[in-house]
Amino acid sequence: MTRHDLDACLRQLVRLGALTVLLVPAARASHPLIGWLPLWLIGMPLSARWALRTF
Repeated sequence: MTRHDLDACLRQLVRLGALTVLLVPAARASHPLIGWLPLWLIGMPLSARWALRTF
């Protein structure tokens, strides 16, 4: 998997996560095992993409 493929995959994950948070009210809540869901659906893919592009 090349760097460009990984960037495209992360971009798609951010889009899907944002769409999920917007359309599914349960995705805006917190889960007892993993914590706040918007962090994992949007924040973590965004930070991974930032790290991929910066470093």
